[in-house]
Amino acid sequence: MSHFKERFPIRLTQTLTEESSIHECVFEGFVWSGSGGGAYVDGKFKLSVSGSTFLACESGLNGGGLCVGTTESNSRRNTFVSCRCSQWGFGLFQASHT
Repeated sequence: MSHFKERFPIRLTQTLTEESSIHECVFEGFVWSGSGGGAYVDGKFKLSVSGSTFLACESGLNGGGLCVGTTESNSRRNTFVSCRCSQWGFGLFQASHT
């Protein structure tokens, strides 16, 4: 059985408001001046990120590949390759809200 990951043509900027997940996605070559080069997710909800790949993404602040600031978050089996940022978390910056 073969499975192809979902590829995004632009940086993920959707607003999420309830329990959400990012599963088996590819974020490649995104550059952003703020936090979260590939994806930025923030809010009062639960987030799960699994099996995703972040390639050559860059942010001007935190989380070159992914920046998460949710009530609760879980990140597993993700791959971060050549991601960069100017502050914290070259691949992943994770700061949960209470």
